[in-house]
Amino acid sequence: MLKELEKVPDTALPLAQLRGQLRLGSGFSDDDLQDELLIGALRAAVALIETHCAKVLIERDFELRIEHWRLPEAHPFPRAPVSRIVELVHGGSDGRMRTAAPERYRLVEDLHRPELRARGGVLPGHGAAGGLRLRFTAGFGPSWADVPDDLGLAVLQLAVRFYERRGGEEETVPLPAGVIRLLAPYRNLRLVAGRQG
Repeated sequence: MLKELEKVPDTALPLAQLRGQLRLGSGFSDDDLQDELLIGALRAAVALIETHCAKVLIERDFELRIEHWRLPEAHPFPRAPVSRIVELVHGGSDGRMRTAAPERYRLVEDLHRPELRARGGVLPGHGAAGGLRLRFTAGFGPSWADVPDDLGLAVLQLAVRFYERRGGEEETVPLPAGVIRLLAPYRNLRLVAGRQG
């Protein structure tokens, strides 16, 4: 189970860029209402793109809870890019939870497949009962300026679509072709049984 521990602050979202894209004026009495709708559209676009690509646009903390490691010596992170491991807690043979010493593991950074790796031997908590809890920081950076341009453009295009179609019928195809093309380099394709999946 992956849990997002903090929300993207409204101030980190590209509200001004979206207003410009929609050619909306400012200084009107309903600005607050419009901003609320725009922020909602941006949040929906960010969430959909992050899920589609398994990437985190704005840096924040997550917690992963699992029963066991994928491999004794390594485990992939469910989101990328990962910049920091905050804490690793695992069950012991006595059933009590313990915080692992950072010297026992390391982060292997990668845009698509970051991994938690053991520093020799196996990862802390391997084979023990009680489950595992891994807290980590993921994202391209703390501000919108850190988001790659093509991902930022995909967010704006999708947010425009959400804003313009608010209250309308739900579409069967959630991502337009132009957005899919922008996201293609960031999709994490897995090789499963000799084929891409």
